[in-house]
Amino acid sequence: MYCGHACSLVAVDVEATAQAFLWLFNSFELRKQMGEAGRQRARAVYDWAAIIPQYEALWAQLDEIRRVQGKELKPLAHPWPARMDPFHAFASYPTRTLTPQTVLGLVDGDAETALKRTLAYRQLAMVDFAKAVLPTEAEIRAVLQAAAAGPKAALELLAQIPAERQAFIFRSLVWLVKLGVMKVF
Repeated sequence: MYCGHACSLVAVDVEATAQAFLWLFNSFELRKQMGEAGRQRARAVYDWAAIIPQYEALWAQLDEIRRVQGKELKPLAHPWPARMDPFHAFASYPTRTLTPQTVLGLVDGDAETALKRTLAYRQLAMVDFAKAVLPTEAEIRAVLQAAAAGPKAALELLAQIPAERQAFIFRSLVWLVKLGVMKVF
């Protein structure tokens, strides 16, 4: 559930991905160029001749940090090394993250169609298991109705959501993008 809940709140731009794959599938030259670049990167980054000096540099850096800051470091407030917060651990991975200014809109033209699609997806076991991190039907309806007037900043889509639920629903906007119900403009 830990990974599944985190994955429920991460989206991929499906249209851009499909375009990139089509470009790759239709270009022998691009596949050849990317394959060669991958081979060169594998040799430069993952060969033991490259890895061992990186380990040695890391050990030296960690030793210096321990020596200089060791007594100043405080334990984490909620340490759980077996399960780091995935949003912290992988914060540098996304090309783009959702901000209050990110403009979102409906993929379908109207809120009712979007709501029906969303509720149908919620019935799927691969979606429903994450209900603890997902919005209620009423919250989904409020967001989709706000989006029906046209693309808006993420923060504007939350106007009808109670203040104490806005942060929760804000992150759920990514879930609606993931499902293909909303898209980033």
